[in-house]
Amino acid sequence: MTWETIDWIRSLTKLPIILKGVLNPDDALAALNHNISALIISNHGGRQIDHAIAPIDALGDIAEVMQNRIQLIVDGGIYSGERIFKALALGANAVMISRPIMWSLAINGQEQVEITLQTFQKELASTMRLAGCSSLEKIHEYGISLLGGQTLFLRKLEKLLSENKKLSPSIAKSFLSYR
Repeated sequence: MTWETIDWIRSLTKLPIILKGVLNPDDALAALNHNISALIISNHGGRQIDHAIAPIDALGDIAEVMQNRIQLIVDGGIYSGERIFKALALGANAVMISRPIMWSLAINGQEQVEITLQTFQKELASTMRLAGCSSLEKIHEYGISLLGGQTLFLRKLEKLLSENKKLSPSIAKSFLSYR
């Protein structure tokens, strides 16, 4: 698959084209030049390249370069409402939850799918309350400031440094020791 293939598909249809399998910010930017309507941030279940980056780990960089110009959908690793919250805070517009749905179908059909979706909804609502977010828009507005962890911690540090903000010696020391 090349960008020329995407252009050829575009010549055949007026329908929106959604590109799946994007993990690199440069590819995401290139998609803008080929009239892509949305990106699915996905490593195809890790089956394409052993030890490929997880979609959630690629999302922040992609969202940062895309700056809300097209829709971003995360595919993979969404097994709870809390993970939905994390994806939204990193810049996703939507998530895909196919494995939990397939597992639910296998366990007890439609009834279990409904239970799974209700559970995700309750977990998301609970996480939103705990984070002080009254709406999905608030999650997007507050963004990564809602999250923790080493990767996000370092992203926040890079953002502070790129904005030329001065750090107190004690804060700078804690950032450096965190690595």
